[in-house]
Amino acid sequence: MTSGLAYKRWVLEKVLPIPKLPHGADTYLTATVPFYGNIGCICEPLMFYRHHGNNMNAGSNNIHYLIEQREQTAICINKTAEKLCLTETYNLKKDADYRSLKVLEAGVSSPKEAIKIFWMTWLESRAIGHSFKDTMERFVRRGMCTLFPKEAPIYLRLRLRRYLRFKLSRRQFKPLT
Repeated sequence: MTSGLAYKRWVLEKVLPIPKLPHGADTYLTATVPFYGNIGCICEPLMFYRHHGNNMNAGSNNIHYLIEQREQTAICINKTAEKLCLTETYNLKKDADYRSLKVLEAGVSSPKEAIKIFWMTWLESRAIGHSFKDTMERFVRRGMCTLFPKEAPIYLRLRLRRYLRFKLSRRQFKPLT
């Protein structure tokens, strides 16, 4: 959420202007700024942020858009790494979200790929120190994409609590138009 991010001027001078791609300034900034120094967070909420149906990424089930965002983020990271003469690049094949979305895009359940993605999710959560709740959310979201591709767009749109409420109510899902 760009509205919740703050940058030092000297960092912005290194990364600006924002290119035409990626489509979101926040994607570009969050992919490039960490190359220039430590990042931090303030754990205390300083504002109220409401997700609504018009947010591009908040509860989006636009698979093409979500995949494109992952690809554009990787491009931003790799261009910045190259600019700084770093040899290591960001590999989308090691991105569990990207891989699960690609399975969803193909529309074919893949238990073998799901196991690989679950393992990647576990390693990612341990390395980063995700909370149990965050880890479980990632397992469920990525599992829905890889094991239940017909249900996954509904899950991605509604998220867990609303998805369960919807399933228990037996209503018909109406995609956004």
